[in-house]
Amino acid sequence: MTHEPISQEEIDALLRGMGLGGAQGPDRWQGLREPLADALAAAWSLAPAVLGGPVEAGPVELKEESPASLAAGLGEGSLWGRIPVGEAEAWVLISDPLAQALLQQAFGGQAPAGAAEGDGAGAGASALQEILSQLLSRGLQRLLEATGVQEPLGGLTVGGPGPGEETALVACRQEVRLGSGAGGTLALALPVALAERLLAGTGARGGAPTPAAGGAGAAPATGVTSPAGPTPTTGAGTAAPVGAGAAAPAGAGTGSAAGGSTAPAAGPAPTAGTGISYRPVQFEELDPPAGEPPKVDARNLDLLLDVTLQVTVELGRTHRQIRDVLALAPGSVLELEKLAGEPVDVLVNGKLIARGEVVVIDEHFGVRITDIISPAERAASLGR
Repeated sequence: MTHEPISQEEIDALLRGMGLGGAQGPDRWQGLREPLADALAAAWSLAPAVLGGPVEAGPVELKEESPASLAAGLGEGSLWGRIPVGEAEAWVLISDPLAQALLQQAFGGQAPAGAAEGDGAGAGASALQEILSQLLSRGLQRLLEATGVQEPLGGLTVGGPGPGEETALVACRQEVRLGSGAGGTLALALPVALAERLLAGTGARGGAPTPAAGGAGAAPATGVTSPAGPTPTTGAGTAAPVGAGAAAPAGAGTGSAAGGSTAPAAGPAPTAGTGISYRPVQFEELDPPAGEPPKVDARNLDLLLDVTLQVTVELGRTHRQIRDVLALAPGSVLELEKLAGEPVDVLVNGKLIARGEVVVIDEHFGVRITDIISPAERAASLGR
């Protein structure tokens, strides 16, 4: 009888209490499918602002695999990215065709040299890092919020080596197509330890609540109601207050009907057995007398005469896409929306109060005020 050595992947699977290819393996991480799909959808929702056009994302494929297997699946030239999540880290793997397509889209069909170098060098790799940072930061934040994991997110670093081969990853792959038809695969990969924390968070928010001692049903510790299943009840059939974070006293009868009464959707609930009720506080609305302007005491204004304000003269404004900003270089010219000869705006603490024309005073620029904004116009601009 011969004994063949087992692989490291098989050893890791045995240590986690799973058999390779067993029924439990493919289904273990299915609780993360929806949160990960929502996270990627939130990321791609920023594509019109970041890339100048929408993208078409396919369904997600979720499975546990090694870094080598994931990289082989995305093809040669795929690029790793690392995002710190507290003490842990999440990984992003982008295929070379998708990296090239993102840069082509962002730069209007003229991607810079070194667009997707494996070592992260070149202007293109820096631009790709900026694009992925803007897209994925919202998605990962959405994932942490959905699973109740409170960890700070670090900045994305593109290029360099990926995770070690001994690291087991829970990888979420997705095919992405841009408006031009080009695209490829993006994978968001989580180490098993981090994936287990996120999975536990989905269970705490969406699974059945854990019974407390004495048989009293406790509300979830996070204070969020379960989307499915009946509201937990105490031993006497009275619903526990949602969001209370503790079980209702066992045996506290309130005369409710059999089967229990549900907790209110919002607001504090009366304490079981105390009979305490409450009502919202209502305040009388104070309306100023009609037709009378507010009176200002000049002595109160005197107290503010020494307050320093920031005065800004604005020549004009313009809007540009990311590709245009990244293409700026010495000698570039930005065309403003204001026409030549129009008066410039004078702002105090960011609020428009006057307009004027630019003059030169002893080799310094100055502004001659030509128009003071009326009080009605200033009041209308306060909400802008």
